[in-house]
Amino acid sequence: MIRYLFAVFLAFVGVGTGFLLNKPCVSMKKSGIVRVDEIRRDIFLAATTEEAVVSETPEVIEEEKEVKVRPFIEKSSLISEVNADYEPLMLALQAQNFEEADQITRDLLIQIAGTASQARGYVYWTEAQRLPTADLITIEQLWNFYSDSKFGYTVQKDIWRRNKGVFDEFCRKLGWTTTDLDTGLERKRRWFGKSEFDYSLNAPKGHLPLTSALRGTQLLKALLQHATWESDDWNNRSPLATQNSPPSD
Repeated sequence: MIRYLFAVFLAFVGVGTGFLLNKPCVSMKKSGIVRVDEIRRDIFLAATTEEAVVSETPEVIEEEKEVKVRPFIEKSSLISEVNADYEPLMLALQAQNFEEADQITRDLLIQIAGTASQARGYVYWTEAQRLPTADLITIEQLWNFYSDSKFGYTVQKDIWRRNKGVFDEFCRKLGWTTTDLDTGLERKRRWFGKSEFDYSLNAPKGHLPLTSALRGTQLLKALLQHATWESDDWNNRSPLATQNSPPSD
């Protein structure tokens, strides 16, 4: 294209000069003198060649990424010992809205822990030890199912065990740490204000759900070491029953 515009410019200048001097317009080449009609011929050839190259360039069509359609879970699989409603959690996970699902999970833990935790607004680690098995299994199966077994308490439990319960190393493996831009030092990610966590399947394995450690790590340990994960109820759990449409009332 640049060559083409430059050639047009030379032709214009050459024609203009010939007109003003009332002389034939000429262009110098190594082989001698070339008349303006030859220049015009060169311009035409250059232009048609440029157009041919452009027209022959194959169109680059971006391939559409295949979207995985995830089924819904039948109500019969959303089991609770304390009449908790797990449909909102299921719908958030089915839509891959992991940030909303993470908050719903914390709210559900407060609910199923009992009236004291509900009045307080958070769960004590001693209450976490007594969380109903059926409810924990429902929560865990939903997280496992909709994350392709990437997220969930049992996933975190396995990483905790492999890192021998060393909290800082555990956090690194889960992607719960980051490098502070101001100090250049490692620190825990923040979720107050704008959350620094990754609410997508691109996150490290075990990244979600989040458990607050502001009051220490005992709550997290109680969830990961809950008796449910070693029970026959968990080991012999039935697979979730699926359906193609949302559950109806």
